Amino acid sequence: MLGRKRVKVRKRRSANALTRQFFVGFLFFMVFVAVISAIWYGSRLEPLTIVKVNVIGGDTVSHDEIKSLVESELEGEYYHVVPKRFSWTYPEEKIVNMVESLSKVKEVRLTHPDSRTVEVHFVEYNPVALWCQTRDSLEGCIFLDDTGYAFSPAPPLNGNAMPRYFNQDTPTEGQNPFTYEFMRDTLNFTKATRQNFNFVAHGIEKVGDDEAFFELHGGGQIKITLREPIDSTLENLRVLLGAPEFAHISPGNFEYIDLRFGDKVFVNEVKGVVDEELNATSTSEVAL
Repeated sequence: MLGRKRVKVRKRRSANALTRQFFVGFLFFMVFVAVISAIWYGSRLEPLTIVKVNVIGGDTVSHDEIKSLVESELEGEYYHVVPKRFSWTYPEEKIVNMVESLSKVKEVRLTHPDSRTVEVHFVEYNPVALWCQTRDSLEGCIFLDDTGYAFSPAPPLNGNAMPRYFNQDTPTEGQNPFTYEFMRDTLNFTKATRQNFNFVAHGIEKVGDDEAFFELHGGGQIKITLREPIDSTLENLRVLLGAPEFAHISPGNFEYIDLRFGDKVFVNEVKGVVDEELNATSTSEVAL
């Protein structure tokens, strides 16, 4: 008799436990459904849905292209629940990375002036020169910015609006073939020689780590070292060209002016002569 009562009690307790588990599980399920429903409906509220994309900045990159990229990223949902256009969770980082992947875009910043608008602010790379295989290359050149970064293929360009940089490497997009210091000093030298002496450099060759050879429009070459301050090198050139015996010097009537040795300047006025030592009689050494 006593044994049978114990079995009945255990059965009742087991049934009660299953009932409690069922109700607890059902309660959690209802809470889960309620939360998902709230998220589903709340993330679709019109005041919190992004419907407008503004693009600000740049001169050459199409605003419509950027807007199209952003709009495509805002389509769809997270896990089939939250729209990507939901103002609180829109894919900000992914949009920034996508716009920055455009070759001419340097920096991207997003702002959120209101819950229905996203603004894309972007800055383009500013081309200051070309990186080419040779000084006369038209095809295969890459635009360089003032830090020496090669950011975008350039169309065939004639003229001397942008100097052509070259070294021993094949121009490749996304590289840094020249340092910021090299670009700064050589561009400053190019600008100064154009303004002060009407020497227009259309080719700039990097030689080693700290020397540059400038190929002038009309003929002739100027050699400098970046171990010396650019102002000192320009002053040596000014003194040289101001001397009566070199007043006639202009692009086309000299082979090179070598400014790499401080106040000792070498001038070769013979076309076609390259070796200074073998042609010493055709090379003038000037102590400034």
